[in-house]
Amino acid sequence: MSTSSTVLPPRPANSATTAIRAGMATSLANSVVHVINISRDAALALAFGTSVALDAFFLAMMVPIFLATIGVGAYRNTIVPLLERMIHAKGLAQVAGMIRHLMFRNLRIIGGVGLVLAVLAPVYGPFLAGRLHTDAEALTTTLTWAVLPMALLSASAGLAEGPLQIMGHY
Repeated sequence: MSTSSTVLPPRPANSATTAIRAGMATSLANSVVHVINISRDAALALAFGTSVALDAFFLAMMVPIFLATIGVGAYRNTIVPLLERMIHAKGLAQVAGMIRHLMFRNLRIIGGVGLVLAVLAPVYGPFLAGRLHTDAEALTTTLTWAVLPMALLSASAGLAEGPLQIMGHY
């Protein structure tokens, strides 16, 4: 007795279904991270209360984190598929130099964006502080300068993550 089983052919790796599933998984993971971050902020506010200093800190973090999130996400969504195709077409050895060049270029871009944010902090700091106490304007500007190194380092790590994963070093 022979039982016939139907074996479906494997789907190509670049199928639309695979892309949709990957996008949904990424979106779900990002949503979970954002909910956890909001929960953390709410827990801090409940535990320690709110103050002008805490408000100024969160305002100072807002612009660098927003720019890093947009930039890193767009970069990763663009560069990873391109690098994958190039590695499959040319081989990792041929593409490694280009990846190294991209990583150094990313550092220059991050440095430039950081410089622009630092120079413009006295302009957008008071704007972000809005109707908070007058001291909050100066504090927001000062805290923006204080958080910039951390935000830029985080953005640099985020930009390096995609190419390092592609190369198998992450």
